[in-house]
Amino acid sequence: FKGHIGAPVTACAAGIQAIGDAARIIRADEADIAVCGGTEACMNTVSLGGFAAARSLSTSFNHRPDQASRPFDVS
Repeated sequence: FKGHIGAPVTACAAGIQAIGDAARIIRADEADIAVCGGTEACMNTVSLGGFAAARSLSTSFNHRPDQASRPFDVS
């Protein structure tokens, strides 16, 4: 592998940002192919505090996690 390397940090849009960057590089004939992807997992005390301040964290199901929101659960 050689050529461009980047790590876009655009919160939950990091994956689509990486795809867009790769598409632009290919369109500009700076590369024939590209390997791209993205991830974002910025969980630290500052971001956790921000989610808590925004009231985005559930506190109702701490004792019953099986009843909490499970967006990636099969059922």
